[in-house]
Amino acid sequence: MDREKCLILINGQDRTDSVKESRPCGDSCDIVYTSSPQVYHYQGGKVKILELQQCVDPAGLIVTVRGIRMTQVDMILDFGPYYRLVRSGKKTLSYPREEVEIQHNCLTEDSQKCIFDYFKETAGAVSLVVGNDINILRAVLRNSNKGANKVK
Repeated sequence: MDREKCLILINGQDRTDSVKESRPCGDSCDIVYTSSPQVYHYQGGKVKILELQQCVDPAGLIVTVRGIRMTQVDMILDFGPYYRLVRSGKKTLSYPREEVEIQHNCLTEDSQKCIFDYFKETAGAVSLVVGNDINILRAVLRNSNKGANKVK
């Protein structure tokens, strides 16, 4: 089963990675899991198989799930009501569409990045130093730049 072309929800939970084979039978569905050759029969709407709508390249995007920025997202698979966030070397995560916010990262545009770099340089030159010779503005901008250029 191609895990990038369909999303399998069983009882509302993403089970795509554990399903070896699915066989729709009218309004029911037979499922064979990767862990066992046994066929499981599910009635009615307990199984939903969603087809891939589009693949989205996360470069230049900021992905937020339930208010938390996501990092190391290699591909966003759009299944309509659900997104799957593919991450190399890590577990693929699935979320209902309403829990995911995808925004364009303005710092990928040269004109915006130039402005940000100007403020970063200005912050480095302005001496708002506290404690152990820490420049407050430079530290804030350095942390902002790291988060702004990554997709979490």
